[in-house]
Amino acid sequence: MIVFCWAFSYLILLPTLTGQWGRFGYNSASFSCTILKNEDGRSPRKFLFSFGFLLPTITIIICYSCIFYKVRSSTMKLLSHSGGENSKRNSRLWPKRREEIRVTFTMLTCFCTFQICFLPLMIMNVFEESIRYPVLHTLASILAWMSACTNSFIYVLLNKHYREAYAQLLCSWKVLNVSRNTSCDGASAASRITQLRTVCDDHVKSSQLSVSNDHAV
Repeated sequence: MIVFCWAFSYLILLPTLTGQWGRFGYNSASFSCTILKNEDGRSPRKFLFSFGFLLPTITIIICYSCIFYKVRSSTMKLLSHSGGENSKRNSRLWPKRREEIRVTFTMLTCFCTFQICFLPLMIMNVFEESIRYPVLHTLASILAWMSACTNSFIYVLLNKHYREAYAQLLCSWKVLNVSRNTSCDGASAASRITQLRTVCDDHVKSSQLSVSNDHAV
């Protein structure tokens, strides 16, 4: 699938590369290297940008809907098999509902971020003849480039496990950095490294205990 996606992305640009359907060039009106009209006045830019925006949008909607359906079905299945008093049943279902809310909010945030990053670029290129401000093209391109790193921040901000993994990574890097920049014979350096390793070990244990408690609730 990955090979197909890359191959398809290059193959769809072959007509433009050969000059049969538009051509690549510099557009001084938008300060960008883009797809221009060829000698016959043909250009695939509107089609490519519309297709490149709508296809991922539809794919994201379908995939996220399947994920939400799976999580929701799991919650409803647990609800149907839960018996006993309402208070006990609610205490067992609350972790599932909390996970469902968290997953839903994360997916919604990712989807909205994708729209914010790529919708302006699509509008700029589809309606380029009507837009007279080159700075808008630049801002739209910056938003599209920014999309390459947004999901990492979203997952770290909304997922506790990602935050714990980053904390462990930074803690390990700090221990390694201290061990490299200090003398191995120094008692204070060895003591400092030992303290950092103890802190890291305690953090790992507390993280594992927290995860275990979440599953046990």
